[in-house]
Amino acid sequence: MLRSRYIRLFVSSTFEDMLVERDILQRKVFPRISQLCGSYGWQFEDIDLRWGVSQDASRLQKTMQICLNEIKRCQALSPKPNFLILQGDRYGWIPIPEIIPFSEWQGVMKYLRPNELKLFETWYDLDENAVGGEYLLKPRDGEYLDYAKYAADVENPLREIFRKVADFLPEDRQKYYYASATEQEIMAGLYEVEDAREHVMLYSR
Repeated sequence: MLRSRYIRLFVSSTFEDMLVERDILQRKVFPRISQLCGSYGWQFEDIDLRWGVSQDASRLQKTMQICLNEIKRCQALSPKPNFLILQGDRYGWIPIPEIIPFSEWQGVMKYLRPNELKLFETWYDLDENAVGGEYLLKPRDGEYLDYAKYAADVENPLREIFRKVADFLPEDRQKYYYASATEQEIMAGLYEVEDAREHVMLYSR
């Protein structure tokens, strides 16, 4: 349902590759758009998750959930266009899955070595209350509040495990195991909707 008089624009790109462009948008472009919208009685909000994902959300391993949910909100609540892609040279950060369906994981866990399975079980909890059951990535705490240590000891090894099993998954699910955050955003905002030409803008450098 369209929210009256309210425009939301999701900005998708790798952060480091598009620092200059994002800064120009924030300092010069978006304020003018906001002023123009205001003159017609509309409220403009840019969704730039360079600022929007809190440290708590990152620690709780909910970054991608927040990103993909914000894209859905823009698509559902805002007039078009509502999705902006800034495309550069970097592929960007590759997250590990935050949620894994139980049935999906049962089909691929047989391909893991015991130490790989142990690492998975250390960092994922089974939520049996979810429909069908699902594994949830645990929050970072203790020594793993240090992201560099977490990346070295946990995230990078798990990423290799998921790359190993991804080929055994349905093609439409593989990206959630090895695609970058930016690619997942673009899939959700561009390729998984029928009216992309009406609501997606692309800047390619």
